[in-house]
Amino acid sequence: MGAWEGVRTALAELRGGAVTPFDRIRAEQVAGLYRTGPIGVAGALIAAVILTAVLVQVGAVDVGTALGLDCSVTVIAGAHVALCRRYRRLAPPPEQWRRWARRFAAASLAEGLFWGSLSVGLPGHARLEDQLLIMLVTSAVVSGAAAAFGNLLSAFYAIFLPAIAPFLIQNAMHRDLLHGALALLALVYILAFSALAQRLNAELIAMLHMRFANLDLAENLRQQKELAEQANQAKTRFLAAASHDLRQPLHALAMFAGALREAEAPEDMRRIAEHIDASIGVMRLLLGALLDISRLDAGAVEVHPQTFAIQPMLERLAREHVADAEAYRLSLRVRPSAACVRSDPVLLERMLRNLLGNALRYTARGGVLVGARRRGAHLLLQVADTGRGIPLAEQERVFEEFYQLANPERDRTKGLGLGLAIVRRMGSLLGCPVTLRSVPGRGSVFTIAVPLALPVPAEPVPLHARAPSITLPHGGLILVTDDNAAALTAICVALQQWGHEVVAAATYDELLKHVAELRSVPDLLICDYRLPGPTDGIRAVHLLRAEFNEEIPALLITGDTAPDRLREARDSGILLLHKPVAFSRLRAAVGNMLRRPVPG
Repeated sequence: MGAWEGVRTALAELRGGAVTPFDRIRAEQVAGLYRTGPIGVAGALIAAVILTAVLVQVGAVDVGTALGLDCSVTVIAGAHVALCRRYRRLAPPPEQWRRWARRFAAASLAEGLFWGSLSVGLPGHARLEDQLLIMLVTSAVVSGAAAAFGNLLSAFYAIFLPAIAPFLIQNAMHRDLLHGALALLALVYILAFSALAQRLNAELIAMLHMRFANLDLAENLRQQKELAEQANQAKTRFLAAASHDLRQPLHALAMFAGALREAEAPEDMRRIAEHIDASIGVMRLLLGALLDISRLDAGAVEVHPQTFAIQPMLERLAREHVADAEAYRLSLRVRPSAACVRSDPVLLERMLRNLLGNALRYTARGGVLVGARRRGAHLLLQVADTGRGIPLAEQERVFEEFYQLANPERDRTKGLGLGLAIVRRMGSLLGCPVTLRSVPGRGSVFTIAVPLALPVPAEPVPLHARAPSITLPHGGLILVTDDNAAALTAICVALQQWGHEVVAAATYDELLKHVAELRSVPDLLICDYRLPGPTDGIRAVHLLRAEFNEEIPALLITGDTAPDRLREARDSGILLLHKPVAFSRLRAAVGNMLRRPVPG
């Protein structure tokens, strides 16, 4: 781009024709202009005062003329600084950049005209050396303007050309060699500094382009992250709603199947009930995995770290899975370890159980090895198998929800694809990172890094200490409320089969009517979490306790997996069971809540 093309660009800016369609880039250029402008204006004012003082000393101008020049440049500089302060105070929006660019260019033009007038406005008898001194200072001032006003070409040319062009024109009008040489030098100076200003301006625009492109990219990433989070929340809400709707009939079916299995019935009916119960068990495991994901997302999983020996856990897991290993015709080995670790034993055992179950399920021949090895301050718990292995490109994806490497037909006997996702989330919760090494065709090794701890000496048990004897209740008065008719009927059938007296209702208000007819305090409250109306299960328990003025034992049963509801249920302190509740689990829970210790 030539010098005069740069001038045309500056004029286009003043007319409102933006060089770039990105108004915010021009707005940023103008903002930079107003930030650096006062510095350049102050420097030019000081240079003008010093120059007039020198001109008075050498006799080029009288004191009156010098004072007049000083007053003029002070007024111009003051107006320019005031304009900059007004811009900073108003902080105009980006779309107004042209208006403020014109104002700054007008102030720059006034300064340029002042400096240009110095070179041609002195008395005619002024010596050439005085004119050269003026031109030297003027050149220094406009050179500084290239840096201070170079953010926008219109502002730069407004001060640069009026300050230098008069000197060029005046010398070009003389026919002698010296003045011709000065005119040529002035022309070279104009062309060189115009090119320099354009280069600096172009680099600034490129830098701003890159800066705003990065900002756009960051904003796009933020929006995409928000969309992903919204999609994840929508997925969680969908899973919670679908899980709740599936759990209600499955819970009722589990209760009916359990009651049928324990009732006096023909053998073939009992076998059918057992098959139904087995199918319910599979569905319960799948829904339990969904519940685990929801609880982890909700932050409803509490960590209770403690120091414990790892070997009993490994032996327990081996005993649990030895039958599965035999069924798959695999070997299962556990390497003994005397190490102690610091973690939550319940959550850590669940992680290892998931890894061990996966290893047995996906290993066709060979075996599975469970062991531990020390690495610095950690104990590496490892589950190694001789299975098909996992390709490198898939090793991160296997930790995603619902992703299964070798189950395109979605065979439910191979799980739901949530086991490893749960393992990694629990590992993050415990601060125990989970890693994977795998070679296709040779097997995989999953590793959990657990902090090591010093062994804790076992406390001796007094010889006279013994467990208190307990009596199992043969019956009790139980209040039950559930808005699902099938679930309410099923649980009542189960409780009555166990010998309990049951008062049931679909709503809290209906249950309250029955409470008025009771002559004794209930032994247990069983409430569904989600009830019609404003009273949920937690509030129903509190209201019933207040009604009888006693802390009646209570069970909260829910098919809801929404994170916020899980947090509310956890914070209530009431024992929570998740639908579908296993027949045996409900019986055990009811029995534990109704037990009364008898001093020994």
